[in-house]
Amino acid sequence: SLRVVSGQEKIRNSRTCGGRIRNMAGYILSCYCIFKIIIAAVNIIFQRVRKTDPISRVIGLILKFVVNVHIDVEFWSMHASFILVGVIVATQMRGFLINLVRLFHSWSSVHTSSFIIALSSEIMGMYFVSSVLLIRMNLPAKYRRIITDVLGDLEFHFYYHWNDLIFLISALLTISFLVVSRYSVTRTKYSVL
Repeated sequence: SLRVVSGQEKIRNSRTCGGRIRNMAGYILSCYCIFKIIIAAVNIIFQRVRKTDPISRVIGLILKFVVNVHIDVEFWSMHASFILVGVIVATQMRGFLINLVRLFHSWSSVHTSSFIIALSSEIMGMYFVSSVLLIRMNLPAKYRRIITDVLGDLEFHFYYHWNDLIFLISALLTISFLVVSRYSVTRTKYSVL
């Protein structure tokens, strides 16, 4: 069957050098996402205010204590954090669009297609604006002042709190959706047999 051949091809590709790198990157990003879910829950429960992003902090600690490299940790951790945030944003948008297409195909009709398109563009616009606002946290203090001057006197802690809350809700809904879809596929597969 086509699924078996596709599965075998994925297994063969995962054993190559590129496949191992992709698998390792997947494991690292999965650990980061689990860490982010836990930190978002802690921030919401204890109403904690973040000063730096966790990626910059971890990269700085690794460079300082594990590797013992004497470089400008703040500069390099900021750039590494921006790259990682860019990768995560790109993969999140890709995953969001894939799930949106699935939802669109299952619920679409002539009357709902324009509504779904308008809703998806609104959600993507809000996501982009919130990402720009939250990137401020990844910047050093001297650059944060520039964004604060441009955006005016915004209460950034309010936005950080709401970002954590929305992220946690969307992560839990996504996990629930994946569990239910996996359960329904497994149930359908065994009911056919």
